[in-house]
Amino acid sequence: MVIDPAVASAIAATQAGDTEAYATVVRAYDDELRAFLARRCPHAAAIDELCQDTFVIAFQRLGQFSADKGSFPGWLKGIARNLLLQQFEARERDTERLRRLERFELARARELLPSDDSQLTKLRGCLAKLPPAYRDLLDRRYRDELPVRDLASALKR
Repeated sequence: MVIDPAVASAIAATQAGDTEAYATVVRAYDDELRAFLARRCPHAAAIDELCQDTFVIAFQRLGQFSADKGSFPGWLKGIARNLLLQQFEARERDTERLRRLERFELARARELLPSDDSQLTKLRGCLAKLPPAYRDLLDRRYRDELPVRDLASALKR
């Protein structure tokens, strides 16, 4: 693949320390990189971040790029591919952590539930003895999960 001479010049200038020249490089490959990522990334919201991160890493490592070893777009896509793989691996780890947390919370909830119907029957009996206004208050707090402040505000207290 033949590289545009203006882009090749911008790469060389950036490697020589002209950081402003890198804007030409970004403009030249932004659409191609986004298309590359869009074909591989199921999360559209992540494409902007991955593209930006790719250009940042490429800028930081531009001294390592050599046209003798391969094309600049190929090098750039290699960085993007590695970032995408890292993101997939991180999501996989996060998903597994959430599954473990759900299993833990489920086990904890089972421990907190009454072990037999007699406890539930006793609780219902206690609640039945309360005045209706108090039962309503407890229902709104625990069944409807209303915050105490909202309950106080509703009761004008």
